[in-house]
Amino acid sequence: MTENTVLARFADEWLDNWLKSQNRKPLILRGARQVGKSFLVRQLAKRNKRDLAEINFEANPKLGKLFETNEPKNILMVLEQEFQKKLGPESILFFDEIQASPSAIAALRYFYELYPHIPVLAAGSLLEFALQELQFSMPVGRISFLWIYPLRFREFLRARQKDILLDAVTAVVNNKNTVSNIKYLAKTGHAALLRELALYAFTGGMPEAICILLKKLNDNNTQNQALSEVSTVHQEILISYRSDFSKYRKRIPLEILHAVLDSLPQLVGQAKIKYSNITKEYRSEIVRKAIDCLESAGVVKKVSLSRATGIPIGASEDSSVFKLLPLDIGLFISQTFEHPNAIRPVENLFEKWTQGNTFERAWLGQIAEVLVGQALTSQLQSGQRLHYWLREGKSANAEVDYLMQYGTNILPVEVKAGASGSLRSLNTLMAEKELKQAIRFDLNYPSQQEIDIHCATGDNKNARAKYTLHNYPLYFADWWDELAAKL
Repeated sequence: MTENTVLARFADEWLDNWLKSQNRKPLILRGARQVGKSFLVRQLAKRNKRDLAEINFEANPKLGKLFETNEPKNILMVLEQEFQKKLGPESILFFDEIQASPSAIAALRYFYELYPHIPVLAAGSLLEFALQELQFSMPVGRISFLWIYPLRFREFLRARQKDILLDAVTAVVNNKNTVSNIKYLAKTGHAALLRELALYAFTGGMPEAICILLKKLNDNNTQNQALSEVSTVHQEILISYRSDFSKYRKRIPLEILHAVLDSLPQLVGQAKIKYSNITKEYRSEIVRKAIDCLESAGVVKKVSLSRATGIPIGASEDSSVFKLLPLDIGLFISQTFEHPNAIRPVENLFEKWTQGNTFERAWLGQIAEVLVGQALTSQLQSGQRLHYWLREGKSANAEVDYLMQYGTNILPVEVKAGASGSLRSLNTLMAEKELKQAIRFDLNYPSQQEIDIHCATGDNKNARAKYTLHNYPLYFADWWDELAAKL
């Protein structure tokens, strides 16, 4: 990502508010490598006309040792002499790659207690491992955290200057009468949004990938030529993730970490991860630890099973049962395609649901599930986990893709890659838990259905599912928060 390219992000407003806050604490940005954490800080300084004093602890390990002294006044004096400027309210002090100096994490408390007038931010590409392995107590209550994810579809549309399409979706979301939504979204707009969603799927939300796409399209490259360059960026990012494996926990064999990442195209979409599907050469416990490591690095995300027995939905979580999501849809598809010059079917991607073969239908099902999962994850509160519902039966399983909570409401989320599909699992859940609202994302126009049906439940009893089903196109998943607020 070049300094000349500015991608507007939702985190920009959050960071601006943090900078202006009277009760500001040192802030640690958390997230996977190359999601744009450092760039967000540099743009924050530029946007607010602040002097940026930036330390990269990997590039400057000597300064890292400074923080081992536990002498706040001396630390500040050395930093000011290093930057040859006074650090104060008009500065931003930024500790990048802070995981390389764990003592600097502990020292953040000094800036909160003794120098609260200095805005302090920190970030690191493998920060989660440093936080897990700290030999001292975290300065709880003296620092804040913000998770940074790949760019959302809305941010992608904004970068593509598709303001009219953004306005159309916003009008539908703001309209209280779901039945009349069609007047805000023409068929041409719906088709254009599906094409943009397909382009976003192949590009993903990694900042460098989006910047390359925009540059290549502006240079009059064809869409497929641009996506070929994007795929090269994806492969480089994936290589950088693999090169980090040696920095993880030494007790986990590298080949297991590679096996998990290599298996991701087959694992995504599975209702329940079975360790034997990854490798039969190592014990399940070792494979589980490898998955945990990759989640800590941000490369994958677990979606944990919840029994949905009440709120909060995490209270009935079974963390031993989970499915996996990749960090980014673009990285996932490039890993699946492998060759960067393979044709990306942007124009007819979603048509393949009805025209394609069995493999393509399954692949599109994966894409739809990842697209919605990535959108929902970006709207969770920092550090929250995504959930789903699963009931394993002797004759047939029942699975609902995602389970969300808004206030006191449990909101099941069903995902379909096409314009039709069975509601058997959703009906079962709605009947068993007596829920009244659900959301389905598919290829159809926004609509609303009143479902009233009898179905068998887990105890083989005949129960009634009576609920309102709110149908939205797949691209509306990025507006889930606003949609849930209307229910």
